[in-house]
Amino acid sequence: ADLISVSSHKVHGPKGVGALYISPRLKSFPAFLLGGGQESGLRSGTEAMPAICGFGAACEAGLAAWKDDIAREAALRDFCIAKLQEIPGVVISGAHDAPHIISASIPGVPTQNTINLLQDREVFVSAGSACAKGHRSHVLEAMKLSPAVIDGSFRISLSRFTTQDEIEQLVSAVADTVLQLRKT
Repeated sequence: ADLISVSSHKVHGPKGVGALYISPRLKSFPAFLLGGGQESGLRSGTEAMPAICGFGAACEAGLAAWKDDIAREAALRDFCIAKLQEIPGVVISGAHDAPHIISASIPGVPTQNTINLLQDREVFVSAGSACAKGHRSHVLEAMKLSPAVIDGSFRISLSRFTTQDEIEQLVSAVADTVLQLRKT
């Protein structure tokens, strides 16, 4: 890889900090912020040391149990998918290779309606896909999903802290949401 970026909040660290690997193969690289020339001239300004230390601590904590966490998340993902597929009107899309992400849809129901109803039950999901905030996901379109499925898509994210009880709460809330939407 020539460039690898990692966001701290994706590993339970503080928001607003991350890491960037730059391959030595890249001989020239433009500065992100001009000024004092810190970071070998790539970024000027004072580093946010508390955030950087928090990122490091999150990486250290996560690395200790990384393989176990991935296996547990994958098992929770599979359990969640199996339970969601039992709900008539819910579509699961994608290959599900990531152990911590599920793309689901209630076709014909705008995503925001689903999100609002789930929030009322203290279940929090995200709209569509991470790469499509505010518009139809080009990733879901490339998967050749129907517009009804895409426009009803929501993203379920798991973490090392997700529990089976939370998955069961999610599934129950989705089932109640589908029933409520069918009545209206």
